[in-house]
Amino acid sequence: MIRELSKLINDHMNYPLWGILLFTEAHPHIIKALKDADYYSALNEITGDNLALFTTMLFVGEYEMPSPPPDVIALLVPVWKEPQQNKKVLPWFSIKDSRELPLLVVFGHEGGEFYYQKYPIKDDSPQDVFNSLKSVLSRVSEAVDRASDENGVYKQKIFEQAQWEMRKLEARQKVKDFFETVSMFRGAIGI
Repeated sequence: MIRELSKLINDHMNYPLWGILLFTEAHPHIIKALKDADYYSALNEITGDNLALFTTMLFVGEYEMPSPPPDVIALLVPVWKEPQQNKKVLPWFSIKDSRELPLLVVFGHEGGEFYYQKYPIKDDSPQDVFNSLKSVLSRVSEAVDRASDENGVYKQKIFEQAQWEMRKLEARQKVKDFFETVSMFRGAIGI
């Protein structure tokens, strides 16, 4: 998988930034959204020449019960077991394990420096997946357009503007989720 990703990045060197959508089989709505030709072409139109977007389906991890030493009665807690193949990709982006997925990671490199920004994808339905990807990709694409209009702008500067847009969008989503949760609790207790 690493060789394939490296080859794809080398084939798309003319893009200022790259994005990779990381998910597992446990995210069927993402799979459905990506297989839909209309969603796929719409995402391709949004990214255009500003962002090369790749998708990678990782292996599903699982909880495993550790085995106690012989002749010992133990109360054991299940431990998360990450597939070995995932351990080759997840550390690139400081992702602890596949329980953090699905994520869109926008990244780039310049002068031997590698930089990235993670963005969580909402995956309650294929429409939610598309809307989540559309909102973040359109902001990144617009940031790349704005930065590209300036003369002598480096990829690092383009990335910083895209990163700023992603962080604003994530903060806005957290605030929205907070108020939805508060509203739900207020309704439940009758206030």
